[in-house]
Amino acid sequence: MGQVKKLQSWIGMAGVLLGCSAVLPAQTVSFQYAGLPTGTYPWSITSGPDGNLWFCEYVGNNIVRITTEGATSAFQLATAQSGPTGITTGPDGALWFTEIANNKIGRITTAGQVTEFTVPTSNAQPVDIVTGSDGALWFTEYNAGQIGRLTTGGVLKEYVVPTSGSQPIGITSGPDGAIWFSEAGTDKIGRITTGGVFSEYNVASAPGYITAGPDGALWFTQGITGQIGRITTAGVVTGYDNLPTSGSGPVGITAGPDGALWITEGNTNKIARLTTAGSVTEYTVPTQTNEPYSIVTGADGALWFTGLSGGDIGRAVVVQTNAFFEGEYSLSGGWYYLQFQNASLFGYYTFLQGSANATSGTLFHDDLGYEYVTAASNGQVYFYDFASGHWWYTSWTEFPYLYDFTLNAWIYYFPNPNNPGHYYTNPRYFSNLTTGKTFTM
Repeated sequence: MGQVKKLQSWIGMAGVLLGCSAVLPAQTVSFQYAGLPTGTYPWSITSGPDGNLWFCEYVGNNIVRITTEGATSAFQLATAQSGPTGITTGPDGALWFTEIANNKIGRITTAGQVTEFTVPTSNAQPVDIVTGSDGALWFTEYNAGQIGRLTTGGVLKEYVVPTSGSQPIGITSGPDGAIWFSEAGTDKIGRITTGGVFSEYNVASAPGYITAGPDGALWFTQGITGQIGRITTAGVVTGYDNLPTSGSGPVGITAGPDGALWITEGNTNKIARLTTAGSVTEYTVPTQTNEPYSIVTGADGALWFTGLSGGDIGRAVVVQTNAFFEGEYSLSGGWYYLQFQNASLFGYYTFLQGSANATSGTLFHDDLGYEYVTAASNGQVYFYDFASGHWWYTSWTEFPYLYDFTLNAWIYYFPNPNNPGHYYTNPRYFSNLTTGKTFTM
């Protein structure tokens, strides 16, 4: 190991990890930001039909377009202090939004032309909006306790939620063709068919926003309890997942590009990732007092979110690590030990360039020696073996079996029974599975 430490110092890679043992995650998140004028309060955000992101500036009184490169264009609303909040892409290629203070539903083309429609019930306070399976726009009326329906031709109808004081907030189109919404005032999740028939289901605490999950169920945030709830289209609440950080205050929720749910934590300045199996990972937003609020998947495959009080638009990119090394344990002096999920051994190694968080790198394996490694997919990797000059293919489910492209055969690398945790080295013993012969390399 001494020669490796020398080499590390020569190439400037001598990062020392002091004695802690930790399992590295399978992915990380990279954050980027687009700053906005102070005090504009960006509220809801959606992916537009033009490949850009569109969001509401509640205090700024604008509907804003932001490209995936971060360039913004703001479109001022005619009525001052209209309070734009919810926004969605309509079936007509335009963006539709709610004006909570102006009691209107707005429509804006991708060129910036705005049309407004007045909600019949006075001071209804429309909050969130979604396109339904029937091609109409559906929205929540927080103060009126109603669900509104607006056609692209301007025909508007309102439906009274059965339970008084419902205070509906979030709304989404379900996989069953119905409209699903949260009732913050009555601790319920509501469902309305496109024909106007209601169903209501009790939940543990005041639900906030709601989305259709990748598993065919509906998922919703509970800001008071810091939980994420799941309800099937049959109305069965299957459970609640606790976010790790106390007082997280989850708000927005969306299905991500990776088959997981992504949640904004307004109180703790974090973005959380929740798998449908219930595994949670939290990522701290680097900018302070950001107050992440609404979140959506963009056309570029990134997660885009609004920073309500911070006045930022955030972009979170999921960076996949080399899954071959998932579960590695950090030792002292920059060394790692890896035993795979199937209990097979990889052994001891140190990275000379790159890391398990990179798609390629150079490592020194205590038994194999110097190896260049590059990730394929699903835990598959290619090794270039400096000692032999051969390329190998393997994966965490197959190692110590390797496919040798020079020999055009699968080979087996022998563990050393006299040295647990290691393989044979100097010389390295292999078996050619095609010829059945044992050889050194």
